[in-house]
Amino acid sequence: MAPAAALVSLAALCLVPTASASSASSAPTGRTVVPASRTTTVPARATVAVTRATSVLGSRAAAAHPPSGVALARTAPRGWVRVWADDFGGTSLKPAWDKYSGYPGSYSTGYWSPRHVQVGRGMMTLRGCREGSTFVTAGVSATRVTSQVYGKYLVRMRADVGQGVGYVALLWPSDGWPPEIDFAEDAGHQRTTTSATAHWGRANLQQQLILNADFSKWHTLGVEWTPTSLKYTIDGRVWATMTGSAVPHQPMHLAVQSAALACSSWAACVTSQTPRNVNVEVDWVDVYRMA
Repeated sequence: MAPAAALVSLAALCLVPTASASSASSAPTGRTVVPASRTTTVPARATVAVTRATSVLGSRAAAAHPPSGVALARTAPRGWVRVWADDFGGTSLKPAWDKYSGYPGSYSTGYWSPRHVQVGRGMMTLRGCREGSTFVTAGVSATRVTSQVYGKYLVRMRADVGQGVGYVALLWPSDGWPPEIDFAEDAGHQRTTTSATAHWGRANLQQQLILNADFSKWHTLGVEWTPTSLKYTIDGRVWATMTGSAVPHQPMHLAVQSAALACSSWAACVTSQTPRNVNVEVDWVDVYRMA
């Protein structure tokens, strides 16, 4: 494990525009579940015809031209009340977010650096790049403002193609794992699929569904979590539903992460062919509670 000071001194090797850099801060180390254990179920596979969504009215004047072409909604959908949203205006991350720092866990071969969370041009970027022999990425969570039981969560995002660099938009328990709800996750492959995985129980039981689309392009990915179901959504459409034991009933909060993955039956890993820079971009996030 490289010391934290070494990560900072090597940061210049990463192509990060300093004009958009947000200040570094320490934060929780985030998820420590080992994705390689995801062999308890046989994933179902779904193909959804995905079309470019019509832009909705933005929350600020600058949102008239959001990076993704689709702005944050002004009003809540029927049956939901907005709790919190962020469309990443300005050049620094809002205080509601925490940045991850350190080693993600045994599923990763890299590190998280707070310096790799960048805000600028109307979006948040989780920058992934080589710093010496290590591939360093980033992660954030919004524990203080999004922790609740049940809700609707939306993340407008895309990811560069880069073998071995995965992403996940998820709900993480505010006290005690599992459960876990991964509503958009890529295991470092070619961005042609994303998965939804629910974790529950002491034995880490899992149910996973897979969606085919091009996730190097912008999509709005989300989950509607109610007392009876998890409905996974893409661009305003439900593409999968889980019920029964997969549905948690304790407070959870929103997190978005990227990571350099270790080779496994589940994940690809970083190789010499992995691009020097592999970024995950987030235009906005939107969180609701049940009305």
